[in-house]
Amino acid sequence: MRDRKTPVARLVPPSATAGLSEEILELAAQGLLRLPETKLDLRAFLALPAPRVAREKVSAAIEAEREEG
Repeated sequence: MRDRKTPVARLVPPSATAGLSEEILELAAQGLLRLPETKLDLRAFLALPAPRVAREKVSAAIEAEREEG
């Protein structure tokens, strides 16, 4: 949807937002995340290799998150 040639909204099928919380929908409206376009294939997702991150980096990230509150 456009207002004076400026995009102001995007029409999406209702099924794309079915079952999502109000918080998720609000974050999407603010442009902070994108809503899924297709349903997640959990088997394919879990078959992906896990990232390898050094324990020290994980600990530092957790500590930083806790300090932020």
